[in-house]
Amino acid sequence: GATFPTHVKISGGIGKVDTVIINGAECEPYITGDHRSMLERSEEIIGGATYLAKMFGVEKVVIGVEVNKQNGIDQLNKTIAEKHAPVVVEGLRCRYPQGGEKQLCQAITGKQVPPGGLPSNIGCAVFNINTTCAIFRAITTGMPEKEEQTVEHPQCIRCGKCVGVCPMHLEPLFLYQYASKGLVDELNDAHIMDCMECGACAYTCPARLHLTHMFKTGKQLVKDAAAKAKAAAEAKKAAEEAKKEVVNK
Repeated sequence: GATFPTHVKISGGIGKVDTVIINGAECEPYITGDHRSMLERSEEIIGGATYLAKMFGVEKVVIGVEVNKQNGIDQLNKTIAEKHAPVVVEGLRCRYPQGGEKQLCQAITGKQVPPGGLPSNIGCAVFNINTTCAIFRAITTGMPEKEEQTVEHPQCIRCGKCVGVCPMHLEPLFLYQYASKGLVDELNDAHIMDCMECGACAYTCPARLHLTHMFKTGKQLVKDAAAKAKAAAEAKKAAEEAKKEVVNK
């Protein structure tokens, strides 16, 4: 989902959550990742949901699925019946953005997440379909174990792969250098704010540079510099106005 650590969501919600929701509503039109998982990995989904029910101590877990995925709903219900799992599938209206976390909570429970709040504020915990699959695999197979292959001090080998995959036609290798050195003007000239943080560059980088993380840092540097410049300009303007008032008096 939004890269919020699953173990934190679980440990922080035990004893506070009475409704566990699995998000089976695609977050954008035309994407089908969750739908395919329902058809091809229903046992993992139901297995993971069953583990979540045990972790949170709830009687059942609710999987919200839009009704245009009827074959996915049928497959999940078939697996639930076979496993006698404490899981129910609830069909949802096809409307955007049904896959949004707050909208999903309201659609299933009728409760609204307060402004600035989280689903836990209304007793809900929400997990997406593939996170649920990952929970099942982690418990049953122990995966992952040694998938982390980042290095502490990576070195760019200037292969240019990051440039070739950037959907915004930026030059990630230079953005990385500017951000690491705190060069705000250069970051602006290189259009760092256009970066959509998709992670394609970091995925393809053979040197395993921490590109996406560094771009977030670079964006914050730009924002901080802009805020500082604005504050200085406003202070200067206020001083000039105050000086004019003194002169006029």
